[in-house]
Amino acid sequence: MTTIGYDAFADCSSLTCIEIPDNVNDIGDQAFYDCKSLMSITISDSVTSIGKEMFYNCSSLTSLTIPDSVSSIGDGAFCKCSGLTGITIPDSVTSIGGAAFRWCTGLKSVKIGKGVTSIGSYAFVSCIGLEHITVVAGNSVYRSEQDCLIETQSKIIIRGCNNSILPDNVTKIGSYAFSDCSGLTSIEIPNSVTEIGDGAFSGCSGLTSITIPDSVTSIGYAAFDDCSPNVYYKGTPSQWNSIQINNDQNFNGQFMRATKYYFSAQTPTAEQWQESKNWWHYDEDGTTIVLWTKNA
Repeated sequence: MTTIGYDAFADCSSLTCIEIPDNVNDIGDQAFYDCKSLMSITISDSVTSIGKEMFYNCSSLTSLTIPDSVSSIGDGAFCKCSGLTGITIPDSVTSIGGAAFRWCTGLKSVKIGKGVTSIGSYAFVSCIGLEHITVVAGNSVYRSEQDCLIETQSKIIIRGCNNSILPDNVTKIGSYAFSDCSGLTSIEIPNSVTEIGDGAFSGCSGLTSITIPDSVTSIGYAAFDDCSPNVYYKGTPSQWNSIQINNDQNFNGQFMRATKYYFSAQTPTAEQWQESKNWWHYDEDGTTIVLWTKNA
């Protein structure tokens, strides 16, 4: 036997472990789809790809070693594998499919090999427990910095996590980059960022504070869905009003209604107080936010 066919073991609810023999080199898509009791699997070095939705919703799978023979991980391959806590993508892998690890809610750490040149949309979206992302040195397309996965050439953050600190050399927070990072409580967007993508911080229900620079020119659809943080903007009310914001009340409504504070390095003037009742500045340490108080 050299092939395990499409859907071969799908919905085998009592299957708890499996060892793929050395002579197998082809495993069909959805081969172990919805095997909810599967706790361990040994993949032989003869396997060259992990197919589409191969382990979809194998929620009892707690650990897995991807062999160096594998060159691609298909769309949704490990989607809803909520028992996985860590994953290492070997250097042999060149592509990670869309939604490959989506809804892996127990996943805490991801290590991406230097051979990966393509990561599909939503690959790590809704990994609510994610704390660490690293990319092996020598990768030509991606890099990691301060627990952010970054596309090197475009300087776009592809994925962040609960522990991320945004580096000051990125230009865009990508679509759904921090979605469902419920452990994220505050974030400061660096002055280099000009765009916050669709759904960038959607589902970040623990987010209480966000600092947005005046370099930002657009905020996308549902960028802050289910978020109601205090917004500290490094600009004036008129600058804020010039930002292109998708203000769909069904998704960005809470964010649009959130309290916004505007930056003034010096004591606000009477004219500024007429513009807004909310102004802030940095303390002497350059990091602590302090609110200005209007004198009677």
